Amino acid sequence: MKYDYQCEVCDAIFELEHCMDTGPTMPCPKCDSNHIKKVILNSVPFVLNGSGFPSKDNRKNSTRRG
Repeated sequence: MKYDYQCEVCDAIFELEHCMDTGPTMPCPKCDSNHIKKVILNSVPFVLNGSGFPSKDNRKNSTRRG
C-alpha cells in the first residue's frame, strides 16, 4: 500500500509504498533524514443522505417556538 509521510527535519512530503505490517524503510528523499512521520493528506468528507438522517441546512418546514 502507499502511504504519505512528512519529514520532521525539512518538512518534505513524500509517498512510500510498503506492507501494512512493516514501517517505512527509506529515509527522506530530500534530506536523507530518518525522522519521518505518517500523515493523512486526503480526507474525504463523510455525508449521510436519506430520509433517516436530518439535515440542518435544508429544513422544509421550519417552525419557530418561543
